[in-house]
Parts: sequence; structure tokens; C-alpha cells
Amino acid sequence: MGALHIHNGEAAARAAIAAACPGFRAHGHAARTETSLLIPGLLHSRAVIAKCPIDRRPFWLARARHEITVYRALPTLAPLPVSMSELVAAESTHHLLVITDLAGPPVHPHRYPRATIPPGQLTAVLDLLARLHAWRPAVPSALPSDEDFPRQLAAVRGSDITDVDYHHAVELSTAIAPRLDLEIQHGDPHLGNVIHLPHHQLALIDLEFTAWRRPGYDLAKLWILLGDAPSARTQLLTRIGASPERHAAFWCAVLLVCLREITSQRRAPPTATRYGLLPRLRRDLALTLEHVHACHRRTTGPQTHPQPLSGTRDAPSAPPDQRLLRLRPRHPCRPDLHRSLPRPSPR
Repeated sequence: MGALHIHNGEAAARAAIAAACPGFRAHGHAARTETSLLIPGLLHSRAVIAKCPIDRRPFWLARARHEITVYRALPTLAPLPVSMSELVAAESTHHLLVITDLAGPPVHPHRYPRATIPPGQLTAVLDLLARLHAWRPAVPSALPSDEDFPRQLAAVRGSDITDVDYHHAVELSTAIAPRLDLEIQHGDPHLGNVIHLPHHQLALIDLEFTAWRRPGYDLAKLWILLGDAPSARTQLLTRIGASPERHAAFWCAVLLVCLREITSQRRAPPTATRYGLLPRLRRDLALTLEHVHACHRRTTGPQTHPQPLSGTRDAPSAPPDQRLLRLRPRHPCRPDLHRSLPRPSPR
């Protein structure tokens, strides 16, 4: 393939895709996400999707390379535990991917659903993810690991959490790590990435974040994204597992996901949806920090830490969402306690 310089323009992307996959014929309207251009087409009468990144920032180019790595590995690991697209062609230099088109509607079209999610529908999604999490491929190293919690948390902490918040979360994550096996997590299981197939089956798409992680990351992602559906959050919490370590891993993951979503929303164009979402995410952050500190006390015991740097926030900027506290079905580290348990004591 000749060197091609890909700009954000659709024409350049189409030229790059044609060079990476001779015989590809665009068929239908291209779609743009925030980071990628998706072009439906045909390859020898087979329906495919060509995917090309249009966000050229290093983070998203790295995610595109990651997704190519995952798709290249999957055929060597069959049979797969869940339905996914199949790799047709890939070109790493220009981050191009051509995969089979599953052509089904998503479970929900929006990343942050505002409407109630039917319990049966969410159960089907959680069962699908559970099969992925339980999968142990014959060659584990074929799939990448994305488990560096201290580095990932440091990248998004900003001024939203204090030094003490950060150190407690890192110490908690480090303490529980030897007691938990890694699982393959989808990494971004919002309901738009879950596709309806015929015969009441579901499939997963978009594997940019699929990797070995500690248990609970996918549940944490859904807990944040389904924050406007309290009954869905209650249902999610029943899937964490009974051990204190799994509860601690879940709340560490929620902290990371929440900070990532806050960072993403701040970078997004100013819209009414963004301004309405940020206050809710800040309330979620305050509640999550309470759980993280409670798990830290029970897991690591009393610790001495430096005082927060001058000018950093020493308390959540907004009180925890009382509605979510009422719905919490169990204590994060003591699942045997009932929902009437009082909130964790102040830090």
C-alpha cells in the first residue's frame, strides 16, 4: 500500500479504505461518531463496515490500534463466548478496520438513556457481558491488558479529587489486586454498543477498550451511564458479587469511569445535555468517593497520609444524591448488611 495521509475529510478516508481493502464498495450513508467515520459497504457481496478514525489525537489513535489488535486476535481464540463482528481487513499504519456488518439495531441509541430500561432487557445485556467475563481463552496473552489503575487515575484526576482521595483509591486498588483474577471486559458496554440480532440474540460491537481488567469495570461503566435509571442501578449492584474485594474493585472502577466521563463532558461542545449531565456526574463522584474511602478503611486499616496540597478541594463540591443512597442495596464491602445501613462515616 502506498503511503496515504489521512485527514478528517471523508474523501481521504474513503481512499485509504479502498487501498487497504481492494474490492470494497461503499453502499449506504456514512455515519460519524465523535471519533470515527463508519462507512457501510459490500465486499464480494458480503455486508461490511469500514471504520476510520477522524479524531487524530494520540489517545484515540492508540485506541484504534488497540481495536485492530483485538480483532486480529479473536479468530485465533474461537469459539468466542458472545457474538461479535468478524475481521475482514486491517491496516495499522493508518488505523483502518473493515469488519462484518451485524446490521442490527442497538438496544438503545443513546449513550446516556433518559428513559427507564426494561429489567428484562438489561438482564439480557448483563448475561451477555457475564459470558464474556467468564471466558478464559486458550492463549490469554493474545488479548491486551489495560490494567494500570494508578496511571489511569492520575491521567484524569485533575482538581476533582484530592491527594488523599487519590492515594486511598490507589492503595485500595493495590491491596485487592492479588486477590482478584483479571477478566476480559468489553470496556465501553453502553447500550448503543449492544446490537440486536435475529432470534432474540445480542452481539457486542466497538472493541476499542476490550482488554483484561479487574472485575467490575463493565458494571461500573453501566452504573455511570444509566444514572438516570435508578432501577437499572439497583439491578447492576446485584451483579457485583459477594466478596468485599469485588465490591472494592467495582467502586474503584466507578471512580475511574466517572472521572473519565467528567473529563469527556468538559471537552464536549456546550449543549443543554452537557450542562445537565455534569452536575449529576459530580454527585455520582461524591457518592463514589464515600464508597472508596469506606472500602479503604475496611481493607487497609487506618493510614497516615500527607495533607492535601494547598488549594485542592477537601470535600465533595456537591452532596451525594440522596435518591441513589436510598436505592443502594448493600454496603460496598459488606454485602451481608441491609439497605438500612447508614452512610459511611465522614473521612
